[in-house]
Amino acid sequence: MPERASPPETPTPATPQTPGGTRVPRGDLTVTFDDGSSVESHSVILALASPVFSALLTTPSGALRTDLHLAGASADEFRDFSIALRPAGLRQSALQDEARYSALVRWAHKYEADSLKTLIEDHLIKDVPVKTGSLAHALSYSLLRRRAQCLKAMVADLREHVEELGLLAKRETLQEMETVWPRLCEAAGVPLYPMPPVEQLETMWPFVAAGIRQHAVSASEHLQAGLSKAAKSAVADASATLSETSTSLLDRFMAYWV
Repeated sequence: MPERASPPETPTPATPQTPGGTRVPRGDLTVTFDDGSSVESHSVILALASPVFSALLTTPSGALRTDLHLAGASADEFRDFSIALRPAGLRQSALQDEARYSALVRWAHKYEADSLKTLIEDHLIKDVPVKTGSLAHALSYSLLRRRAQCLKAMVADLREHVEELGLLAKRETLQEMETVWPRLCEAAGVPLYPMPPVEQLETMWPFVAAGIRQHAVSASEHLQAGLSKAAKSAVADASATLSETSTSLLDRFMAYWV
């Protein structure tokens, strides 16, 4: 009896590799997106790194799902996010440029991936100079160490950064504003007044910023007249919300313009 021919072997899918040649185990999770695209990932890595993903992936029986749909999300950004959660030697392809870091910090904040968030904050502190927008970015994503770095740099150059420091005129950043307030009064050339309530300080901030700039650089009479006119026009709108103490402080800032 003739021997039966063996069926052709089915090729085994290649195991993914990093750019350095390290083999990465194939994923057990398929994540789909609104545009119909899908990304293969690792449920255990996501669940361990993110309590939000842990809740999304865990079934009532305690097992991990093998499929997940992320509405409104970007497949490319998720791919970078899932790669960035891998051990150090396997994640470098996701950490190559500032655009990717910017997207990753959003994902880390939204999905509470604290270890990745710390990694990104370390990069910002070490490699990205403080500039306009840095404090707003740190406040948006609760990057406390980056926020402290921004405050130190901005207080050292108040004329450049005073307007952005107005972002601290909120209840949640009251402590930071109290720390900065004496330096602001000094830079504006006014006595150290008690800091007004944050609601009033937010209303006053354009005058505080202008007072600091005016004191730092001697302006022309034309500029002084323009600032004085603009300030007097705005006082009518602001004065209704200011306490008696704050109004006195505002008068001191304005005295430099008249």
